[in-house]
Amino acid sequence: MNKVGIYYAYWTRDWDADFHPFIDKVAEIGFDVLEVNAGTVARMTADEREALKQHADDRGIALSYCIGLPHAFDVASPDASIRQAGIRYLQQMATGIGEMGGGNVGGIVYGSWPGVLGGDTDRRPYVERSIVSMKEAVKAAEANNVFFNMEVVNRFEQYIMNTAAEAVAYVQQVGSPNAKVMLDTFHMN
Repeated sequence: MNKVGIYYAYWTRDWDADFHPFIDKVAEIGFDVLEVNAGTVARMTADEREALKQHADDRGIALSYCIGLPHAFDVASPDASIRQAGIRYLQQMATGIGEMGGGNVGGIVYGSWPGVLGGDTDRRPYVERSIVSMKEAVKAAEANNVFFNMEVVNRFEQYIMNTAAEAVAYVQQVGSPNAKVMLDTFHMN
């Protein structure tokens, strides 16, 4: 049986929302999965993560995680300090989600969201920096039963990967079983 889930942001525009009311809401509606902001989970204390996981388990709700990396954590940035901050942020997410049993982190984990090239016309250096960063960050995912799922999005939201073929090539270059491709039907259309 396929599980049916929903993203908490269907009901709010607050990225750092309290997820507990949404667990109850989706359980009452009949969903199986609630997708929450991975960045918020990363910043929670261990006790807060444990309470969230316990609440979801008590209601029979599986959790999944999503994020579009903020510009301050852009793992494709020309600025090495920003890339390092992004690697640490992804590692923090993997560790926190690992404490909750692991799981899937989907979204723009390979660059910032929204991401625009600006004056640059060659995206290859961005892709290459992203791959190098992801090779480092994914080690924490491997150690914590977490999967980083690279979401293919439209060219108006991010430029690093806009086709399934680009995502497959990226994941192959990262070379980790914990780096996967995520296809979103909205973006595919």
